[in-house]
Amino acid sequence: AQATDACLACSDAHEQEVFARLAVTKVDAHLRASTELAEKQAFHTQVEAHLQELVAEQKAMDKNFKKEFADAEPFYSKILHLYRSRFANSSLVAASTSEMPAERPRNSRQLSHINSNSRQSDIAGSEQLQAVH
Repeated sequence: AQATDACLACSDAHEQEVFARLAVTKVDAHLRASTELAEKQAFHTQVEAHLQELVAEQKAMDKNFKKEFADAEPFYSKILHLYRSRFANSSLVAASTSEMPAERPRNSRQLSHINSNSRQSDIAGSEQLQAVH
């Protein structure tokens, strides 16, 4: 009976020690997790602020696009196409193109002239590329 009582006392002491270490481990894990979460939230806030700056800059660029290229009317369609295509894989395309001025050639003759010039420059560019290779 004494041996059993001694074994139970030893077992209780060991159990309390294990629970105490478990509590310390839980507190440490909680502190590490909350510290990491705070760091990630701060980083997210910085990235989000930078994104907002870029979106505002993009909107300003889209708004002033036509003014910037007012003297390039014959090439406006091609420039506009290149400007819009820079976001090929971006979700900003939808937002930016909705604010862009519409492509408006003055007449069908100007449209065919712009299209033929762009085709000729594309052909010339591909011929130069083939000559290099």
